[in-house]
Amino acid sequence: MKMFKLWGYSIAIFMAILLLWVNFAPKGKVEEVKTIEKSQQVKNDDLKVELKDGIVLGKYYTDKGYYIIVWDEDYNKPIEFDVDFGEWSKIHFGDTY
Repeated sequence: MKMFKLWGYSIAIFMAILLLWVNFAPKGKVEEVKTIEKSQQVKNDDLKVELKDGIVLGKYYTDKGYYIIVWDEDYNKPIEFDVDFGEWSKIHFGDTY
């Protein structure tokens, strides 16, 4: 029985030392990282689109299916369409639907 108590104490001491070593060990020098700036190509293609009839404004998917968002000039608001994956994968932002 004394052996099991000794074993339990040794495990507790080992875990305490390990916890202190992981939290307070020197990690090395921290390098400063410069902020990432947009490239010129990304600045030019900032995903701006004119609101014309039938222009795809976005697309997304959920567990229920694949959807695209299209601007409708008649209602003057975006309309959400349910499409299959084959069609969804070929449609891009700014295309006409």
